[in-house]
Amino acid sequence: MCIQEQAAARPLIGDVVTALSYLANQAYEPNGHGHRGSGDRDEKRHRDERGGQLSRNEEGGGSGRKWELDGSEKEDSPRETARMLNRDLDRERAVAEAKMWGENWREKRRTECSGKF
Repeated sequence: MCIQEQAAARPLIGDVVTALSYLANQAYEPNGHGHRGSGDRDEKRHRDERGGQLSRNEEGGGSGRKWELDGSEKEDSPRETARMLNRDLDRERAVAEAKMWGENWREKRRTECSGKF
């Protein structure tokens, strides 16, 4: 997509950033929407070494680890909140850097093209 030889065939960096942002917000499902294997095996729950339950193809969709927490642990811990905020800030910083790079690249191309005429 971005490695096309002709510049006109390449997407704008804003479109790339938008597409990557969309993909980053999608839940990852390793089995996708493809054929379901053995129902008994896929729907079994497995407890991992830290006490979480791994589940697949549960009613309601999704996949991954679900933690059984008691009442005091159900609220977001400060550590978890800080981690989520840091991840959001890192993502915003990366998007801003990508936009800045795209703007600088387009400006450089404009100056190169205007110098040739």
